[in-house]
Amino acid sequence: MENRIARLEARIDQLEKEVAELKKAAGLSDDKGKKAPMSGNEEALLSACRSAGAVSKRVKIGKLREDLGWDAKDFDDALDALAKAGRILLHQGSMGLSLSNMDSMFMGDNGESFTEVSIP
Repeated sequence: MENRIARLEARIDQLEKEVAELKKAAGLSDDKGKKAPMSGNEEALLSACRSAGAVSKRVKIGKLREDLGWDAKDFDDALDALAKAGRILLHQGSMGLSLSNMDSMFMGDNGESFTEVSIP
C-alpha cells in the first residue's frame, strides 16, 4: 500500500509541474511580475500591435505580417515569444489551411491556427 501511495504522490508532483508549464506557456502563470526582457523584434512587434489597435480590439496576424514585412521565421519567433510571455493573446480562426492562407495565420505548437492577436 505504501508503494502505491508513493507512486501516486510522484505522479501528482509530475502533474503539478506540467500544469505550471502549461500556465506559463499560456500566459496564465501566477509569476506575472517576472517577465523576461524582450528582444528587439518582440518590442517592435508589440509596438506594431499597439499601433494597429490590439489593446481595444483583435488585429489580424496577416495585417501585422504585411505591415512589418519581416522574414516569416523572425515574425513567428517574436509572436510566439510574446504569446508565451503573456504579453499578447492569440485567437483562433476558422481559416482553411491552404498555402494562400499560411501568411495570414500563425501555427501553434499543437497545430492550432491563430488568425488574430490582442493585448490583454
